[in-house]
Amino acid sequence: MKKYVIRSIKYFAQLVVLISLCYVLIAVTHIGGEGRSVGEIFSAQFLSSRGYVMLIALALLSAAYPAFGYVRREVKAGLGSDREEIVRAMAVEGFGIESETGSEISFRADNLAKKLIYLWEDRIVISALGDERIVIDGPRRACVHLEYRIRGYVQNR
Repeated sequence: MKKYVIRSIKYFAQLVVLISLCYVLIAVTHIGGEGRSVGEIFSAQFLSSRGYVMLIALALLSAAYPAFGYVRREVKAGLGSDREEIVRAMAVEGFGIESETGSEISFRADNLAKKLIYLWEDRIVISALGDERIVIDGPRRACVHLEYRIRGYVQNR
């Protein structure tokens, strides 16, 4: 539950920063009208009833995000027999090995940009699920990309 709340707060902060950057661009490019300062645009957008509704909508979206933003995907591959293909697929996607046990390999993003995009929630754990099945657990976007990449590598070796 603690991880869920932290992910929600991080996502809310990311959304607020992105929207704020949009408002700064509006002020700098004078799309919002000549002579309006950044402060005036912020107060009009965030300190009005429209702004409160937007912040509530962002909070609701952020609260729901961890439920659909992180997944577990099963792939037909062996952690032992297909380890080379799995590690190669992870490297191509920009992830390196963080730790490894007999039935699990944990990966983290290799570069700062990818860590920032994932808000430092960039850990992907691949676990053995029987003899020839693995489970990929982590951010949805990365897991879906890895699922198809690992399947392709395992089928075409």
